[in-house]
Parts: sequence; C-alpha cells; structure tokens
Amino acid sequence: MKQFLPQPRSRTRRLHRSPENPPAEAAALFSPTQRFAVHSAREAGGLEARLANVVAACLSEAVADAVRGVRWKSVVIAGERNSESLLAALANEITTSRG
Repeated sequence: MKQFLPQPRSRTRRLHRSPENPPAEAAALFSPTQRFAVHSAREAGGLEARLANVVAACLSEAVADAVRGVRWKSVVIAGERNSESLLAALANEITTSRG
C-alpha cells in the first residue's frame, strides 16, 4: 500500500497513475502539525478530489481534529498512540470498506 506524504510546494512532483504507481489508499498522520502539510499539498497540487478517495489514519483524536477540514474517504483513529494500533485501525477500515 502506498502512503501519501505531502511535500512542500517547491518539491511537489506530479504523480502519474500507472500499474507501477497506483493512487494512494491511505495517509498515516502522526501529528496535528501535519495539517499544514496536508492543507498546503491539497491547495498547491489540486489534491482535493484525490484525498476524497484516501483514508486518513490518525494517531490520536487531536490529529483527526486537525485534518477534519479536508474531505477524506474516511478518518480512522488508532485505539492507542502507537504505530501498531494505527496500522490495525487502518487495516480494519480497508478490510471493512472492501466488503
């Protein structure tokens, strides 16, 4: 699974969809300050429509609150503040959404 990592505008590259480079399914967000990167990338790169198909996997409620201004496919929050819990919540969301 690819991870969406927003870059500052000066370093943002256009990604082309191909079998080798499928669209991201999820974004792992560990800090409320990542909201600046998410909002900047969204505005600079026209990612609004793409993020609507991405699950925001947040380490805490504070992180989720920070990125709620973006239209995501869904927002999941880790049960505990660690990467294992974050990945488990994300895996559950993806499995559930695929039926």
